Amino acid sequence: MAARILVVDDEKEIVRLIRIALVREGFRATPVYTGEDALLEIRKNPPDLVILDRVLPGIDGLTVCQKTRSHPPTERLPIIMLTALDQEVDKLLGLGMGADDYLTKPFSMRELVARIKAVLRRSQMPREKLIIENGNLKLDTARHQAFREEKLLSLTYTEFRLLQFLMENKGLALSRISLLDEVWEEDYSFTTRIVDVYIARLREKIGLDRIETVRGIGYRFK
Repeated sequence: MAARILVVDDEKEIVRLIRIALVREGFRATPVYTGEDALLEIRKNPPDLVILDRVLPGIDGLTVCQKTRSHPPTERLPIIMLTALDQEVDKLLGLGMGADDYLTKPFSMRELVARIKAVLRRSQMPREKLIIENGNLKLDTARHQAFREEKLLSLTYTEFRLLQFLMENKGLALSRISLLDEVWEEDYSFTTRIVDVYIARLREKIGLDRIETVRGIGYRFK
């Protein structure tokens, strides 16, 4: 069955154009125009991916993203955030809230569709049956679950991939560029600062002392 995309934007003309582009590519599209309606739809009938405008009436996009990530059934739901703001700090804030990708208005529908396909491809990628353990941390890559002292951690898809790569290369100093290439791959045009954002989030969840900063290089999993 074709993937269903939830399109959340209060600008109805943008929603109309996005729906046309998605249907042409074989996707199903469900439109909503407020943050409240987006949360209701995500909880009631989770889509395969959300296109989420940052500025919405009532509950804004950042809050929608945060609430989606904090709700276990939807914590790994792929989210692409849209914004009219073109500042790097704004992009990092959105990604730091858990968005998988970030697109600045105005954008081409071709680019949006390419981003959607990339995020869906990565989120649906088959994984080997493998358990990775280090101290009180355990990753079950088949089930895409992470545990700390047997307690299930709430990690986004990108956080899990980053932690897996770090643990697989424990003891090695990994540059920000290598982490960016491995976790975000060529589909993304983020700066290396996004690596710092995700490392900070991981440290909060797995312990501040597990990931060491290697000055002038990047990071090392201890």
